[in-house]
Amino acid sequence: YEHVAMKELAANAGRFMAPCVISKLPLDSARTRLLGKNNLRVLETHVVANGADLTLVASHWTSQLSDDGSKKGSGRDKYAHVIFDEYAGIVAAKPDADFLVCGDFNDDPESDAVANVLHVTGDRAAVVSGASPPRLYGLLSGKPLDRFSTIYYDRERKASIFDQIAVSPGMLDDRGWGCDPDTVTVPTDGM
Repeated sequence: YEHVAMKELAANAGRFMAPCVISKLPLDSARTRLLGKNNLRVLETHVVANGADLTLVASHWTSQLSDDGSKKGSGRDKYAHVIFDEYAGIVAAKPDADFLVCGDFNDDPESDAVANVLHVTGDRAAVVSGASPPRLYGLLSGKPLDRFSTIYYDRERKASIFDQIAVSPGMLDDRGWGCDPDTVTVPTDGM
């Protein structure tokens, strides 16, 4: 892994948890940028291999404990809106674009911010080019917590899937970049 994409966050970004991409494949530094306001932790970069472009968004959403505003989830809604707006613009220009978003969303796949604002679904048949609104396929959406949880609160005996990966319809076809959703796993031994 010799290629790194990262951008400095604004001083008012809260805890310094800047998203970063480390890759074996070259990353396009000219197209690497932060999305939204500088205090959001949303990094976009591009990986180009064999002539195929992958838009890769890595993000770390605000926690539920430090959510801003009086409406539960309002902080995470900001992240979802920024990422969805970028995704919608990309697939409007190129419906079969390869787009992958991942990171610590600090929310479950079924939460309002993920399912209704970012438009992530576990229904693969609903993730098609030209859908309105454009949908993303959540690789961990609808998965059983005993095998796919990414966070576990021992005090409450509660498991959740906060770390997520979602892909565009272009990642599910046989052109350019691709992904095999059936191979997703989360190491949970000892949890």
